Amino acid sequence: MSYVTIVAMAFYLIFFCATWGPIMWTMIGEVFPLSVRGVGVGFSSLINWGGKPTCIIDVPRFVGTLLNADYLRCLCCYVCPWFTVR
Repeated sequence: MSYVTIVAMAFYLIFFCATWGPIMWTMIGEVFPLSVRGVGVGFSSLINWGGKPTCIIDVPRFVGTLLNADYLRCLCCYVCPWFTVR
């Protein structure tokens, strides 16, 4: 890796951790009512950390076959609104 890449990654981490990073953890804690907050935050953390290895393993494979990656993105764009729009 070049020094430019390492410096760019460091700046990304610094600014992400100082701005957007903690917001999701705050939002997750505020979404659940007090009676189930511990279980809800624990399950959300499990899903969050469990999804990261999936992305690390699958994304290079999808990018390697660009056609499949395009189909996956299109599928997400068409399917995700069905779960969010009521």
